[in-house]
Amino acid sequence: MNIHLSSVDWQQRPNRREKIIFACSVLIFFAVFLKSCWYPSNKAIGVAKSELKGIIEEKIALERNAGLLQDTDAKGKLWTGTPDERVAYIKMAQRVSESPNVVLMKEFSNPALLRDVKLSNIDFPDQKNESGMIKQQWKINVNGAFVSVGKYIERLEGLPMLLFIDNITFNSANDPFGRVNAEVEGTVYGWK
Repeated sequence: MNIHLSSVDWQQRPNRREKIIFACSVLIFFAVFLKSCWYPSNKAIGVAKSELKGIIEEKIALERNAGLLQDTDAKGKLWTGTPDERVAYIKMAQRVSESPNVVLMKEFSNPALLRDVKLSNIDFPDQKNESGMIKQQWKINVNGAFVSVGKYIERLEGLPMLLFIDNITFNSANDPFGRVNAEVEGTVYGWK
């Protein structure tokens, strides 16, 4: 029995056939990887379509509700907040629907909002209750420096409620310190 070891590479370097097989397997692996990452499967497309359909239905519902409130869909105001902010808005809307005057008095006269201004008058001229939604109009008179009054109005707009400012009227107080009187009118919405 004769054994010839002349064709065996003792340094274990791959021959040409092994190099071709390795290159083909790497190319096939890379192609499968790209297909799975860049070209989604039918299942992934179906999931994306169903999620998109849900998002579109939610958008339509939001636009419908926004249209009931105050044409906010025409102004492009859609919900962009976090889920926690959404919960805060819903809770405040429910509180407003129960007793709007009390909630607004409490929020407008909050010391955190009234830093450098004085609130001289709060009035609630008109309230409408339509299909479970309350529309409460309000009017407040604020006295203070022009910048402080502006910051107070910004803080009002930052409250977690559907509060819209309809009109702001500034009057000079003929004060040597530059204070102004501002009459702010708006509407707040609540629902159960």
